[in-house]
Amino acid sequence: MKYLTRFANVIALLVIAQVTFFGALVWQLHRLYLPASIALIALSVLCVLFIATGETHPIFRLTWTVVIMFMPIFGGIIYVFYNRRNIGRLVERSFAQSYNRALTERSREHENINILRETDPNSYRTALYLENAVGFSPAQVNDCKYFPVGEDKLAYLINEMRNAEKYIFLEYFIIEEGIVWDTIFEILEQKAAEGIDVRLIIDGAGCLYPLPWKFKKQMEQAGIKIRIFNPVRPLVSVRITARNHRKIAVIDGKKAFCGGLNLADQYVNIKEMFGHFKDSAVMVDSGTAWDMTLMFLSMWEFLDKKGEKINYNDFRPAPHLKRGDSGRDVRNGIAPYAVPMLDIPHDKTTVSEHTFISFISRAEEYVYVTTPYLMCGGEILSALYTAARSGVDVRIIVPYIADKRLVNAVTKSYYRSLLENHVRLFEYVPGFIHAKNLIADGKRAMVGTVNLDYISLYLHYECGICFFKNTGGKNSIVDEIDRDFTETLDKCKEVTLYDINRWSLTKRTLQRTSRLFAPFL
Repeated sequence: MKYLTRFANVIALLVIAQVTFFGALVWQLHRLYLPASIALIALSVLCVLFIATGETHPIFRLTWTVVIMFMPIFGGIIYVFYNRRNIGRLVERSFAQSYNRALTERSREHENINILRETDPNSYRTALYLENAVGFSPAQVNDCKYFPVGEDKLAYLINEMRNAEKYIFLEYFIIEEGIVWDTIFEILEQKAAEGIDVRLIIDGAGCLYPLPWKFKKQMEQAGIKIRIFNPVRPLVSVRITARNHRKIAVIDGKKAFCGGLNLADQYVNIKEMFGHFKDSAVMVDSGTAWDMTLMFLSMWEFLDKKGEKINYNDFRPAPHLKRGDSGRDVRNGIAPYAVPMLDIPHDKTTVSEHTFISFISRAEEYVYVTTPYLMCGGEILSALYTAARSGVDVRIIVPYIADKRLVNAVTKSYYRSLLENHVRLFEYVPGFIHAKNLIADGKRAMVGTVNLDYISLYLHYECGICFFKNTGGKNSIVDEIDRDFTETLDKCKEVTLYDINRWSLTKRTLQRTSRLFAPFL
């Protein structure tokens, strides 16, 4: 009975009941009424023609075509109902209005882009792309930190929250009851009682099962303002695929955190599920922290059902040191530049994918990647192949212990082509690596929330922070991210073609077949 009363399970049962009902209804129309049968098949044919001539990613076109071919009666209806772009324009317009308002208040340090052009043309091109695509300019971060494991980030975040003076903003995909959330909630509740503005954004699907159905009410009773992104309702909905996968924490607009960690015990190895859980995160200050604040507030305004507009001046922190007043970070190196990366699923600009390609294609010596999943599109794969065949040292670390068997099967289906194109693959033997890091030439690095899979690249709201090493900078945050990758390699097992050739034909066939499901995983 306890299982049936969980809100997530009730939702699932109601959705299954609806799908069964509509499926039976369509089948009866097809079986008993010939014109309806002809119309359903005609709809499927039209959908296939529309898909074939569309501009969506090839893997989506292939997957939907296969689905419709195998289910000609139901396929057309399924596509029309679940195709996310049917509602994309309305959502995009609404979010764009909030985001564009926030951009008018962004950090303005345009001179930094010109400095990068003179000192590192490759970094300049990537930074310029982000400035044009996202709207944020490179800013020097005088105090930035890299956290190679979740435990370090959590400890630092807790300390910063305890010292908050004006506001605490948290935006996470998953929050789960346990030691981590209990600790954070206690601080948030105390700060709210002190008059601090505490706000929380969670994803409706990511938090559906881990949290009780009264969670929103509990937060409001504790004085914590809360917004739920795309709540999951007991109705079959086309909006279910659009999720907010971002992880952002902002303290007083002066410090901002970003990375792969969710607020759950497994991310800091309190609860072991897949061996050692290795994740990463970064903390920034200065103009970049303010830019991350604007990212949070634009999402908050977007989710406000009352349509109230935010006065950004109410949240603007005291002026930071400008470049030249300090210009040095806490490690006594010349301060690096940082640019936030933002990706939204409903426009036609896949910022995450293009940022990855920019990093990879402009690398001259090496590209290092850590990712929990490796089932990306042909564009990123082509960039990796081209770089590796051009003499660039391309290395990718993926988990040794998988959290999802089907996803892991898809990931391994790409091993052979990667290895045959001179990309080196490593599996993190202690357990599961959840870090989403990208390093190029020891000069550019990105830490964020983007997985190398279709859902993350094309269907989710994502974010990250790109760092560009300053000329003469020593022991910068880019060096720390680079060093962490090298140290992690010592705990990995390299995968070779010899290993792949030992897999059975059945295993390899199942892996290749599983690619058809990649857009839904």
